[in-house]
Amino acid sequence: ASQILNNDPRRTWMYGFTVENTMMSVWYFSRSHTVVSTPFDFTKDIKSFIHVFLSLLYATREEIGYDPTIHRVLHDNEIQYVYEVVCEGETRYFRTIATLFTSQSLRITGRKTRVWKAVEVEGYDGNKHRKEKEGGREVALKDCWLDEGSRTEKDNLDGILNALAEVKERVKRNSNVL
Repeated sequence: ASQILNNDPRRTWMYGFTVENTMMSVWYFSRSHTVVSTPFDFTKDIKSFIHVFLSLLYATREEIGYDPTIHRVLHDNEIQYVYEVVCEGETRYFRTIATLFTSQSLRITGRKTRVWKAVEVEGYDGNKHRKEKEGGREVALKDCWLDEGSRTEKDNLDGILNALAEVKERVKRNSNVL
């Protein structure tokens, strides 16, 4: 599970199962927690066995843990990813070019950061991922999983900018502040 979640940027969580003799357990793995079912004897509880496999077989990609905003594409015979990023109500698309940084962890839960060199493209379906936006330049695209309650870089930057705006206002009101 760790290898799949760490190596495929599209995965947000996944199911798995273990079999020991005739006992089967179903697992759920995500960045925040792992849950395991009560083991059952799949040779005697056929209904549960069939239910598990049919549920996985007929599940949508989102229902088995794929992020619908990250798409795998083949570009110049290399696997790359197109990220859909919503910014101020507009959806923008960025195709990865290379990995700039990825944190390696044997753990499933917790923080993980991946930084890509990317370029803005027209979209992801058809050949749109091949068409760079006019004037598109290479950018760094950061993808991260944070612990619940963690502040994002945007939160930190907004806090700094708001504090600077307050200082500016105080200086305007009283030139003796500095």
